[in-house]
Amino acid sequence: LECAGISMKNDKTGGFDLLCSTGLTREFQEKVRHVSAGTFTWARLMEKKSFHIQPTIGSTPIAFEEGFRFVSVTPIVQRDEVVGCLVTASKVIAQIPQQVCIGLELLAAGLGNIIVRMQAKQQLREEIEVRIRAEKALRAEQRNLEEANTALKVLLKHREDDKKELEEKLVSNVKQLVQPYVKKLKAGNLDPLQRMTINLIDMNLDEIVSPFLNNMRSFHFTPRQLEIIGFIREGRTTKEIAQLLSVGKDAVDLQRFLIRKKLGINKNKANLRSYLLSMS
Repeated sequence: LECAGISMKNDKTGGFDLLCSTGLTREFQEKVRHVSAGTFTWARLMEKKSFHIQPTIGSTPIAFEEGFRFVSVTPIVQRDEVVGCLVTASKVIAQIPQQVCIGLELLAAGLGNIIVRMQAKQQLREEIEVRIRAEKALRAEQRNLEEANTALKVLLKHREDDKKELEEKLVSNVKQLVQPYVKKLKAGNLDPLQRMTINLIDMNLDEIVSPFLNNMRSFHFTPRQLEIIGFIREGRTTKEIAQLLSVGKDAVDLQRFLIRKKLGINKNKANLRSYLLSMS
């Protein structure tokens, strides 16, 4: 059998397309390149049946006109489905033994197994390509995140620098433009209430320009608690603080407890004023 060809099923048309061949003329290949659905050959293949015939002008005119004396068509079955066919032919031999027919069917079965392995390999190759593309996309996304993270760090650094610069300007302005005039007022002839008020102003300005206030921000003290902290650092007693704030002593004691709790020293006997002074 000096001529052969393998055709595979076309899922779109339902017919069979010639995949490869040997011993066939170019003109004959063009004639048999497509086996349309509904033809005699197609019907026999769909029945999963081999057929070995001597071509005639009535049954297989194309093979007959080409001069073939013998044609064998064997379906290639994969998972109980016809996926292609093996066609062998000869212009010399008019008949082959039954043993050769069985050999051709075994060869077609072997082709089916080969196709299964090839398809599995192709699927694996496609999955690997998909995974490679996914990994590339992931690396690209990671680079984008790293760049965004770097940009964010730079932005935060600029913000911290701006914040520090603003604080420095505020401190400088208070020291140069406000405190000198407060000290002049303190040196004047003031009544007790005025002197207490100007002393409080001076004390609060000192707090603003000192690093102590920055240390206090992380504890989330209320304005009233910050006011009491200032009095405690100044050395005022609970009674004096209550009088200055026009509140009861119990209210001041409660605020002192809350201050100690926020500082984390409510369970020991640490002196509150000493602790606050150590934070300056």
